Amino acid sequence: MEAIDFDNWLDTNINEDNPNEMLELYIAVRDGENNGDNWDVIWDDKMLIIEGGKSLLPLHSKSSRDCLLHMMEQRWGDNTGEEGFLAWVKGALQGEEEK
Repeated sequence: MEAIDFDNWLDTNINEDNPNEMLELYIAVRDGENNGDNWDVIWDDKMLIIEGGKSLLPLHSKSSRDCLLHMMEQRWGDNTGEEGFLAWVKGALQGEEEK
């Protein structure tokens, strides 16, 4: 498998209008196990593969998993770490309830 451009993968595979999908991906990558219905987690030796969206996401090491999580925290959590990302998701979900 070749290297993945995480920004491009997120742009192509994440529906920003669905914060549950984003939360499920974040937790699946963080914990290395299935979480919810949108993403399947497959372990191939030491590589974590996320299946869902439009393409596979192979994460070859802990540092690649950490990098993806950090990119998600930067995009949607104002670069304030996991707490910021989770706060953004909570706010987005509350906004959905108000619609």
